[in-house]
Amino acid sequence: MKSAKQILINEKVKPPPQKQVSDVDASRVLLYLRSRFNPIRRLTPELLSVYLDRSKVGFLREIALVWDAVQERDYKILLASELRKGSVARFDYQVEHIDGLDEADKAMADKHKEALQYFYGNLRTTRAIDENEKGGVKMLVSQMMDAVGSKYSVHEIVWQPQADGNLTAEFRWTPLWFFENLTGKLRYLTREGETYGIDLDEGGWMITTGRGLMYASLIAYMFKTLPLRDWVTFSERNGMPAFIGKTPAAPGTQQYEAMLEAVRMLGTEFAAVMNMTDLIEKVDLGGADAEKTYQPLIEWMDRAIVALWRGGDLSTMSSGKGTQGHGSQRQDEEADTILDFDVEMIDETLHQYVSKYVIEYMFGDDRPLARYKTVVPPDQATAQDIAIDQFLVSSAPEGEGLSWEDTLKRYGRIPAAKGQPILIAPKQDEQLPANLGNTRSATRLGLLNDRRAVKGDDTTSLLLKAAHKQLTEEQAKALAPLRDRIEQALKAPDAQLANAIQVVLADLPTLLKQLNLAPPTARILETAYSAALLDGLTQPLPKK
Repeated sequence: MKSAKQILINEKVKPPPQKQVSDVDASRVLLYLRSRFNPIRRLTPELLSVYLDRSKVGFLREIALVWDAVQERDYKILLASELRKGSVARFDYQVEHIDGLDEADKAMADKHKEALQYFYGNLRTTRAIDENEKGGVKMLVSQMMDAVGSKYSVHEIVWQPQADGNLTAEFRWTPLWFFENLTGKLRYLTREGETYGIDLDEGGWMITTGRGLMYASLIAYMFKTLPLRDWVTFSERNGMPAFIGKTPAAPGTQQYEAMLEAVRMLGTEFAAVMNMTDLIEKVDLGGADAEKTYQPLIEWMDRAIVALWRGGDLSTMSSGKGTQGHGSQRQDEEADTILDFDVEMIDETLHQYVSKYVIEYMFGDDRPLARYKTVVPPDQATAQDIAIDQFLVSSAPEGEGLSWEDTLKRYGRIPAAKGQPILIAPKQDEQLPANLGNTRSATRLGLLNDRRAVKGDDTTSLLLKAAHKQLTEEQAKALAPLRDRIEQALKAPDAQLANAIQVVLADLPTLLKQLNLAPPTARILETAYSAALLDGLTQPLPKK
């Protein structure tokens, strides 16, 4: 018996989309908005510990509300999280074929690619609890990046079949406090105060899963908040001067009352009147220098928060030891690793939760031959990579070279779609002049292999071309040891590739010094200039 999917494929009937009406209706949102409260107003270490323990069991509401409030109000977490989200959301995307396609699959892969291009190009994004926010793919990616902090970022997918047969959807970001995870799978809480939710429809929800940095960030936030509160209290108590009025008069006398009124008129936060024989002593418990007492711990926690989100301190948080760029290379490598992880998280989530369903709906095939791909431009400091690629291309044996498609991906370039205008390199005339002038001198010097007669004006151009060709050949021979070293380094495993390249770079000055011992450039240029000079001397003078 044929399966339902086989019947759909054979009869070319499209299955209905999983969901075309939102489960997060207006009444659900209204109940939440009316019951909102400030979850961090009375937050203590003890209460935070309870929330964290409950979240590990699966009760997500309390901790998710705390995460949301802290990310909005702590400037360091807000800045670090927004930079982390924007680092991926700012990139463009493309739809490309999956790797390893057979020739027989490429025609169908083009159709899959076209369907996904329409889907992602026309999707809409909003928030279930604030539909004033509307956007497209970039907003969707930014919302998905919430998973970096909250571990989960959930979107309801409302599918929207089009009259022309295409398919797109509306993605509705739904807050994590609308879910519980008691069974190891997120379930939707249909009402406020509900403990157990309902299962999520497959194909109707997208769950992005990240690292959950807010767990550690909340602990740093609490350790920062406590000394910050103490510092504020210290400033309130010690920010204004205190006045002590001393008088030998006894309390209740006219002289004593006059002193009391004088002190009261000063209008300070703290003032007192005392007898000359009375004594007020100050007991200092270590808070005399607030900057040394409170500030180091606050700054330490800020650095920890930034390091969690960004992989290293922001430039504005430089420790001041040595130059500001100290250790920047290592931090750049950490930032690249974090970016690669985030991009892979976005691409894989969209492929698993979205692209597969689009292809299945459009073609009845659960094996998509195209996929969403974030286009990450190369680092601007990649002149060395470009130079290596140019060298490998110029030195490659005939019939071999770098893959055009892989090179475009590596440099973050998108190939032109069918019908789009394309950039074309200017054509260079590879044909030598039909006639050469008196080139006997050039032939004798070995620069040219023939002596065809041409006009004198074309001789210099020909000599330059011939010299360039000879210079290229000589340089290729001279650079052969360097090429061999680079090729050997590129064969290293991925985990050792960076170290292998660094070894080549370290040896580069020595290799170049060896090359300079016998430079071909001077010899070839000397030959070209000599040939040009002799050729000019043998030319007849122009007639007046």
